[in-house]
Amino acid sequence: MSSLRDTLLHFISDRIEHLLSRPGMWGPDIAVELQFLQLVEIHSTILHSRTDSEVRFENLRNAYLLFLRNRIPGAGPLLLSAFVRGDSERMTGVLREFWQVWMSETAEQNPFENYDLVLRLRFRSEVASPPTSLIGHYYETFRRAIRGIARPNIVGRTPKEIEQATEFTTPDVQVTSSNGATARVLLPLQLPALVQDGLPVAAAQAVAAAQAAVQEALTELVTIAEWASTNAGVEDMVDAIPVQERRQRVAFQAMRLLPSAKSLCQSVELGGRVIQRLRPMALTPSLANKLSTVIRHGQVPAHFELEGVVRKLDLDAGSIGVRPGDGSKRIELWVTEGVELQTALLDCRVHVTGEKYQDPLGRPFLFVQSLEVLDDADGES
Repeated sequence: MSSLRDTLLHFISDRIEHLLSRPGMWGPDIAVELQFLQLVEIHSTILHSRTDSEVRFENLRNAYLLFLRNRIPGAGPLLLSAFVRGDSERMTGVLREFWQVWMSETAEQNPFENYDLVLRLRFRSEVASPPTSLIGHYYETFRRAIRGIARPNIVGRTPKEIEQATEFTTPDVQVTSSNGATARVLLPLQLPALVQDGLPVAAAQAVAAAQAAVQEALTELVTIAEWASTNAGVEDMVDAIPVQERRQRVAFQAMRLLPSAKSLCQSVELGGRVIQRLRPMALTPSLANKLSTVIRHGQVPAHFELEGVVRKLDLDAGSIGVRPGDGSKRIELWVTEGVELQTALLDCRVHVTGEKYQDPLGRPFLFVQSLEVLDDADGES
């Protein structure tokens, strides 16, 4: 089913075609020309609604007069109808040419206005063509990070309703290879339309709650990323997300989404209709230190080392559970950029080092800075 926006765009295009095909039905030449320009302006307004109206008008006016000067030698700041002097066929031919040129140069739709979510990955200058594996890996990391924020539980399995609410569709992935500019990938995402009709009341409420949780997670992610790009102090973030555990969780997941200093990807832009920002939010490695202050706020870190077997792996939360070699209770560790989580780590003996903080409940909050796989411990308990 077409949206109202698409319906209006098709209507205007059809009306312009009718106007240029049968100009005599629309009045004298000057009336036809003015109606044509008005339709073009309305078409531009729909496509680029966030651009200032005066800017849109000036862009159209300047482009039209420049086109006429190039198309008709000696043309000044007068309308086309003043030059054709009753030759309607010539006038409509020129107007049709301008319409085609204008569409080719300006009608490219802004993906951040047309999709629920958009990820735009920009790569380093030495990358000629973005690797498909990296694109897929970042998409999965993004979904897991959103689930890590949206789910009500810090540890344990993500509720199935949250998993379903983050099953984004990717309608049209656009990969642009390096050609005078850096390579980039445009990854538009649409939120899933989860059906609630026919479900029991409790199930329908769970689906609705999951959708709301994902929306809130996206909003908080952008909020903290925007904060990290400013000189504002941690106190401002405390006001924005008052609950400390929640604030720490959002900051941690945002850190997972930052390209590392060694990554082929140098920045990621996040935007879309759900984000409700005039401009996409840029995620760059430079935000890492600022984001980490949210988790470290008010604490002095202690160094830790640990050797044990990975008995739990949570790709959504970005954490692992390691049982120490002395058989004591499993310890939860959080992995940030620079240390990649893989399912193959499960049941492996590892040596990890990092920094130790405390969560809001006074429990150890351990950041892994290095992880070395020692051997496969499949046979151990």
